[in-house]
Amino acid sequence: MGRLASFIFLFILIECVSVFLYANKEDIEVVSTDSEKINLLDVVDLKEGWKLLKESEGIRIYSRGVKGFALDEFLAVAIIDSPPEVICDVLLDVPSQPQWMAYCKKSRIVQHKSEFDFIFHHVIDFPWPLSDRDVLVTSISEMDFKKGIFLAKFRSFNKPIIPKLDGVIRLTKMMGKWDFKRTKSNRTLFIYNSSADPGGYIPSFLTNWFSKDIPFLTIKGMRKMVKKAKYIESAKKRNY
Repeated sequence: MGRLASFIFLFILIECVSVFLYANKEDIEVVSTDSEKINLLDVVDLKEGWKLLKESEGIRIYSRGVKGFALDEFLAVAIIDSPPEVICDVLLDVPSQPQWMAYCKKSRIVQHKSEFDFIFHHVIDFPWPLSDRDVLVTSISEMDFKKGIFLAKFRSFNKPIIPKLDGVIRLTKMMGKWDFKRTKSNRTLFIYNSSADPGGYIPSFLTNWFSKDIPFLTIKGMRKMVKKAKYIESAKKRNY
């Protein structure tokens, strides 16, 4: 019980410091270049129930309650200094997800209809003392890079096409999307949206961890991945 009490105290302390820091920031984020200014506040309609959870490093994280889901839905908005084609190639490289998706332990394609329509198995490394989670995900992507747009919708796939893992809780309710478009300076306005049921007990003080830290760290990871030469070169060779 001593370790559990220490774990709970640490998370409460982190959340208190986070609230103090973000409460003293001006509620505005404008990403600018020589050729354009993009106000991220214009991307999200607060009338739809979204509440700002975090803003840092040009990333804004919002959340709202969703009927039928134990955890809040999150919406992350950011500018990524890369064209949509390169980001698309990162997203389609499913086995690379542990390199950039927050707390992803393992990811692999298990059923392949096409390059843009597939099912993959994703394992999430939950913090101690919680059990890890896994989920089967069906993902379908649509794109028109002449117009500079890309949309990938994903949701949990509940047919048992692979067996459950020992000691791991399988998620059966998850859905979301990756939605992005080219900016005037050939960068990308990037939106990551997801809602999920954790498939078991999650302490209330950990819900912010799921809604705030996972999308924030995932976008930071994506920003690093798009700098890799393999994705830049493969995007140039594609005929979208």
